[in-house]
Amino acid sequence: MQDLTILITLKDRSSYTYRLMSHFNKIKCDAKILLADGGKDIRLENNLRNKTNYRNLDYTYIRYPYDNKLTDYYSKMKKSALQVKTPFVLCIDNDDLIVPEGLEKSLQFLKNNKNYIASRGVLQGFSCNNITTPSDYQGDMFTEFPNDITGDTAAERFIDQSLHFHTNSHNIMKREHLILEASIVDRLQMTNLRFVEQLRGFLNVLWGNCHRGQDNYLLHQHGTPRVDGGKDQFPDQNSWIRQNDWSKNFAKMTDGIAAGISIYDSLDLSKSREIVRKYYTEMYKKRVSNHSLLVELIDESQQYYLSYDEILHLFITVRSYMSYD
Repeated sequence: MQDLTILITLKDRSSYTYRLMSHFNKIKCDAKILLADGGKDIRLENNLRNKTNYRNLDYTYIRYPYDNKLTDYYSKMKKSALQVKTPFVLCIDNDDLIVPEGLEKSLQFLKNNKNYIASRGVLQGFSCNNITTPSDYQGDMFTEFPNDITGDTAAERFIDQSLHFHTNSHNIMKREHLILEASIVDRLQMTNLRFVEQLRGFLNVLWGNCHRGQDNYLLHQHGTPRVDGGKDQFPDQNSWIRQNDWSKNFAKMTDGIAAGISIYDSLDLSKSREIVRKYYTEMYKKRVSNHSLLVELIDESQQYYLSYDEILHLFITVRSYMSYD
């Protein structure tokens, strides 16, 4: 897997990082590893800078300024994406563990299917704090919608994703698409992590088809605390839509997605925005009980759309990476 980089953005939770690096070292992970650290733990930094601690790995450690705000995290994500040198990249968290055979199958699928731009396998959940064995696995986290996300246009793939939404943040993807995704997130400067995760999930399908394989691929620990700065970002869905600035964040997410649809499909921006509003409304009616409030907030979001100049910057960003498809 020398053509794959595993990118891990860190913000403390150091015990998980030690476990992950021990896991990588034990299995002699042959992918390149990039650690983008925005935490405070100097002991962890010293440990990772001493590469004799992990002799079996090809990894790079980069110290970034402390992630004091979400905007610091967005900047770190973009800068670290630009440090990736391999054609393919996988983003994971430090409470994840990899299944090399599953990663290899997803990587080979991308190489063999040029109309696909991202791929993943099964994300197995577990609850123990040690390095897991198959007896610890608690089942696929995403069983509801096992089929690939496909379509002939970006709009069709967005609609398919809205009807079968699973996060795509742990997909293996092309390097250029991660940079594009991180650039859009950094430019939009949203103030809510759930919207950021949803935006990344939708952006990932705009550029091409996404494969959902059935081989164990990643192991994800249930119930781990969010990184500092993620507090109260993931309440229950009914509480979430009542949060301050929900409509403003939704407007930014809409514009990020609509800009991609507009450029890739040569579609009018207003039509692209309408598609996002319509299918997101249908998607979220299944998740919240107050449908009238949801519709009211989505209607209200239209007054917060980006200005012409701001949208133009997004268009330029998307166009700059179209040549890689």
